Amino acid sequence: MKTRFFIPLIMSTLLFLTLPAWAHVPMLLPSLGNSALAGYFIGQGEISRAIFSELSESNDIAFYTFSLPTKTRGAVNILTPLCEKGDPLSPQSIPYYETFQPTALLLEGSAPLIETRESHANYLSRLRSMALQIVSSNYPSGLRPKMPKAENEHSPFSYWVGGKSKRELPPGLYTVVVYDAQGKVGNYVLGLQQAEVWNPVITDYVKAIVPKITPHFCDPAGFSGTLHLPVERVR
Repeated sequence: MKTRFFIPLIMSTLLFLTLPAWAHVPMLLPSLGNSALAGYFIGQGEISRAIFSELSESNDIAFYTFSLPTKTRGAVNILTPLCEKGDPLSPQSIPYYETFQPTALLLEGSAPLIETRESHANYLSRLRSMALQIVSSNYPSGLRPKMPKAENEHSPFSYWVGGKSKRELPPGLYTVVVYDAQGKVGNYVLGLQQAEVWNPVITDYVKAIVPKITPHFCDPAGFSGTLHLPVERVR
């Protein structure tokens, strides 16, 4: 059994509540497993985030909970790394990521726990039935759009476009659930919300966090070093 990175929910809550209002705050959050109790609470939920994480084992499910203090034009966007040979971040091509298209569910409130004897498939069906929004994509090979690098010298990432949605959300607690319907593994980027504020503090923060994300963004072993992408699709 592989070693996981477990962070108590209360500690992650305290960590993220101390962050100032930054624009698309990049966050590197290792997989915590399949339990809704082991998810992350994202403080200042109305501020936009770019969460770099992974589904590290088949049938992994990730949970991200946040609170909105006022009515908000919410947004959910899920991307995967664009890794092409020749790019400074990708010494090898990883075509697998073009077909890796995780789904994100937006739930009102916290996510329920899996019930005794409830199968993984039935649990996902129950979560889908509760969703305010199902954010997914199903682009055929060769037709998936690419998102170029941001016009920011400190953000060198390119992405495969995935599902996205925007909707008005009243104040309250919400949870985003990320999984892959085919049980695939891989890195992904979850974008949340739209409210952006840019200041010198975020510049310093991005300079510090991006070097921690960059080495593993296109690494076939993923952020945790424990992924097992199909060998025939990695070259």
